[in-house]
Amino acid sequence: MLNHVALNGGRVAVSLTAISLHMSTFMVGFLVALFAVLPMLFSVYTGRWVDRIGVSLPMRIGNALIIVGAIIPLLWSDLAALVLAAGMIGIGFTLHQVSTQNLMGRGDSKQRLRNFSWLALAQSVSGFSGPLLAGLAIDHLGHRFAFGVLAIGPIIALYGLRKLLPTLPPHVASAPEHKVEELPEPAPLTATEQQQADMQAKAPKPGIRDLLRIAELRRILGTNTVLSGAWDTHAFIVPIYGVSIGLSATTIGTVLACFSLATFVIRLALPYIQKHVRPWTLLVSATISAGCIFLLYPLFREISFLLTLSFILGLALGGSQPSLLALMHQHSPPGRTAETVGLRLALLNSTQVMLPMGFGALGNAIGIAPLFWAYALLLYGSSWLNRDKFDRFKKKKPQHPAPPPETSTTGPASIPTSASTTPSEAAPAPESPPAPASESESESESESESATCSVTQEPARPTPIALPEQEPAPLPPVLPKQASKTQRAEPSSPTPAEPASTSSPPTAR
Repeated sequence: MLNHVALNGGRVAVSLTAISLHMSTFMVGFLVALFAVLPMLFSVYTGRWVDRIGVSLPMRIGNALIIVGAIIPLLWSDLAALVLAAGMIGIGFTLHQVSTQNLMGRGDSKQRLRNFSWLALAQSVSGFSGPLLAGLAIDHLGHRFAFGVLAIGPIIALYGLRKLLPTLPPHVASAPEHKVEELPEPAPLTATEQQQADMQAKAPKPGIRDLLRIAELRRILGTNTVLSGAWDTHAFIVPIYGVSIGLSATTIGTVLACFSLATFVIRLALPYIQKHVRPWTLLVSATISAGCIFLLYPLFREISFLLTLSFILGLALGGSQPSLLALMHQHSPPGRTAETVGLRLALLNSTQVMLPMGFGALGNAIGIAPLFWAYALLLYGSSWLNRDKFDRFKKKKPQHPAPPPETSTTGPASIPTSASTTPSEAAPAPESPPAPASESESESESESESATCSVTQEPARPTPIALPEQEPAPLPPVLPKQASKTQRAEPSSPTPAEPASTSSPPTAR
């Protein structure tokens, strides 16, 4: 966190010092880009080095480079000093950051996400305090002594590393030492084994292309580059835009600090958000929100509106970084995590080189407002490419258990229904006498049989058993009138009053 204070404060101090020396917008962009030139070139090799030797030595070297880079502009203030400061602080922080992220990525997925959430929370605090500290120091102490104030944090961090690194496990702090002399002499290889060894020696070594062939990892790295580029674009353009509208160094630092304060707030609530929102849904939402803020930013000059927009942008971008880091470690090949982290930093640093220099050159020609709008279009393009991820990982509502399937109306599955019919159910009711058999009644019975085919399965008819039990039942004396009423009512109804399956077959009296 203390080294991150020096990085964020150093960017603001370098850019404002260059403006005070009456340098052009392109030169300011060039100096800001120098923070990322060396990291862009050596991040992947740094990751491989960390995988090979451990995190202890790279963290110490990186911390020392940050201290030296912050002290140089304190001794003399000119273009050469600013160039050295930007380059040394940038490469030093890269060494420290690759080692730190490799250390935080150890453990299972839940522990990894928790570690990155704490790391992002600490860096949001340093992102808030760095620009604010640089702005206050410039207004009250001057540009040179502002760098001296920024060097205090890395000095304290180096002392803390001396106490912390010895407590780490040996396989984490440094790579295990291989003692070749203790290994037994290998047996001579056969012809087949020698051929396989030669093929393995001639095979190409794994490199960056192998990582980029992983489709999910490639998508994660691309989204991370666009979102982090929005972060760096905001940090680069706001000082230039603030000076153009007459803001002081303290006010510019306050606007940038408000952005970092929002990242701190959103990361406090991030564990709750991650329980209800899937990672890609969060990333696409952050991309769309950041694009809206970049569209509105150059339309306002009041400090209250600038603080509000900066805070909302911090909420959008601050919640995306922990999810991106966790996804990246999840899809990294085994044993190449630090190399993947280095590739990520190389991509980020490439945007930190190209965007300030390109925007600095364009700013002299077309102004500051089109720069905001150009990056807004880039953010919208990224959200459009990831729209399928947004739909796929959308939070689903809990589904209720499906109702049991209905009984089939045809086929053998309906046989148990008719088989379970008792003889008493199959027999006609006492007050419903059987009507005389007629041609129209036979046709209506055939229609009812086709409508209720689930009950009229021939193999399971219980009627032959039911008839002898119901024959002795006497008929009431009013049977002729009821029968006639039944016969007169039958033509008005589309189906007979009783299904054919539940009555006995018509018999002649």
